[in-house]
Amino acid sequence: MSQKELKKNLTDFQLKYLEFQQKILFILEILSCNSHPKTDFHLLRKCINSGIVATFLITCILNFFHEIKRKTALEITITLITCAGVSQILCNTVVIIFSTEKIKNLIDWIREIHEDISWINLGCFVEKRLQLCFWWTTTAMKIFTLLGLPAVQFMVLGYYLTDNLVFRIPSLSRTLQFLWQFIALTGSSILFVTTDCIIMFLGIYFITIINIFLDSIEKLDNEDFIMSSKRHLCHYHEKHLQIVQKLKEFDKIFRMVEIVQMGSCLPLIVGTLYVVRLYPSLLNIYIMLCTIIIQFFIICLFGEFIHSKTEEIFTKFYLTKWYKMSQEDKMILLMLMKLTIKPFSLKAAGMYDINMKSFVEVTKFSFSFCAILFAFK
Repeated sequence: MSQKELKKNLTDFQLKYLEFQQKILFILEILSCNSHPKTDFHLLRKCINSGIVATFLITCILNFFHEIKRKTALEITITLITCAGVSQILCNTVVIIFSTEKIKNLIDWIREIHEDISWINLGCFVEKRLQLCFWWTTTAMKIFTLLGLPAVQFMVLGYYLTDNLVFRIPSLSRTLQFLWQFIALTGSSILFVTTDCIIMFLGIYFITIINIFLDSIEKLDNEDFIMSSKRHLCHYHEKHLQIVQKLKEFDKIFRMVEIVQMGSCLPLIVGTLYVVRLYPSLLNIYIMLCTIIIQFFIICLFGEFIHSKTEEIFTKFYLTKWYKMSQEDKMILLMLMKLTIKPFSLKAAGMYDINMKSFVEVTKFSFSFCAILFAFK
């Protein structure tokens, strides 16, 4: 079947999703400079954007060491916070650029769910879930972009008005230094928004797919549905394996991002809270603090959803009318329940759970640590 014939068989919503997916793939191509993957210097071109962010980071580090003895506590803290923030952006960019093909495979799997008859036949709730997910994804991306990019421009203006340099290239004039700072902050913010939007897109769709699977399990409460086929549980087993496999792929791709985010959020929050306490009238530091906390909150919220939703699968299977099933289906159900006893969890460095408990503990510790610092001041 040709591409044109395929599009004729799709609904308006499916076509809208395909257009949206093409935009996501286009962003991936731009990030990886991968429009012609078989041409020469392919690996070199993949390093362009990560090299640009690395340059921003180097100039930020150079600024930290420039006349460090003359710098105030405010200048040192802001530079360190900026270094940590740019390091996060560099990590996100490198991971996405060098995992482009794996991310495309996840996106293709999401597209297949929009078109797969075996999913669509589960009921009208599938399309409703996907439509709601599409709305949430596009809305979240628009809000994130509209808030993120202007906030950085306010920071650029604030640094200029207070004569504060965060990025520095040696031997340049003061005017050119501020011009470079504008380029570095704007470029970093664009990459921050684009990389986080890709991760957000995958995260929201994973939660939706798990919700669809949970909704489909409720159909096993219908005796007519159970008796209509002897292969229902086989299909459930196949879909569960798909979801778990793709979750593991997602976790493997973004493992380094999770480690860097979880490892840097604590010092970032502590540093920004410390500066807020010292200089309560400084607007830029409030923007930094809000950005750090919101980003950390979103990561922990996604981890909490993944854990709680995969934990719910076991309970849903147990509450079905399993006693009406055939002996073969009962055996498959027992195997599914055994597989779903332990929920899937995102872990930083394979040890620390990423969930709302982590968010509460880190923020509480940050406030407590700052209170101790000022008590001994």
